[in-house]
Amino acid sequence: MNINQCNNRVSTPFGDFQIDVDNLFDQVFGDRTKSPRPTTDWTPRVSVSESDSAYGFIMELPGVDPSSVSIEMKDSQLEVSGEKGLAELGEAVKSLREERYRGKFLRRFEFAQQVNSEAISAEFKNGLLTIELPKAESVLPRKIEIKVAE
Repeated sequence: MNINQCNNRVSTPFGDFQIDVDNLFDQVFGDRTKSPRPTTDWTPRVSVSESDSAYGFIMELPGVDPSSVSIEMKDSQLEVSGEKGLAELGEAVKSLREERYRGKFLRRFEFAQQVNSEAISAEFKNGLLTIELPKAESVLPRKIEIKVAE
């Protein structure tokens, strides 16, 4: 596959590890905070596929309002960004623990081959964002017919 993930400005390779360590400390030493944890940025999970004619992305965005998601194709980069908020509990309810991901996210993917940016399509259904990026005609495989000389 000729897709490279670019550096995400809001994610780290140790994001999930940090949450796991925080949870372990909370289990051993009790909750170390009196208030809910501050909003943290997160990285949605994505599956990437490739066929002869297109690239496909399925990104998990549970609880994200589709109107907060932005998809842009800039030169050879696909950029998907947005924000996941947290439901308000009300004034009479005190949050004791918060482990759900929330905050801004940004995923970038760079393509070694050209894509047809005019034909990109996206659908958001049941918390999944599906994006199809057709390859440019110039990079599609072509079958060449051989003429036999008589």
